[in-house]
Amino acid sequence: MPDFPREVEQNRHINNPLGGMGMNGGIHDAINLTSRLIEVWHDGKAEGELERYDRQRRLVTLEYIEKQSIQNKRNLESDGTDFGRSLAEIAADKSRTYEYLLRVSMIASLRRAQELG
Repeated sequence: MPDFPREVEQNRHINNPLGGMGMNGGIHDAINLTSRLIEVWHDGKAEGELERYDRQRRLVTLEYIEKQSIQNKRNLESDGTDFGRSLAEIAADKSRTYEYLLRVSMIASLRRAQELG
C-alpha cells in the first residue's frame, strides 16, 4: 500500500461531502423532475406538479442531504476515532446497520420524497 499523509490515510474511506452527495442528489432530482415534466407535458397534469416537486425536494434536502453532508464534513475533519467507534456500534446492531445503509445509500430520502408525493 502506498504511503499517504496521515490525514489522507485516516479519511480516505469517507465519501467527500462536497462532491458525492451533490451528484447523487442531483441525479435523484433529475429523475424525479423529468417524470413530473413528462406528466405535465403529455398527460396534461396540472402544473401544480412542479410546485409539489419543489416543496418535496426542499424538505428532503433539509431532512437528509444537508444533515448527511454536515456529518460527513465533521467526519472528515475529525481524527476518525469517534467515527470508527460509531460505525462499530452501528455494525453491532442489525437494525441500526439496516437504517444506516438506507440513509447513506439515499434510499431513505427517496422513500421520504415518495411519502411527500
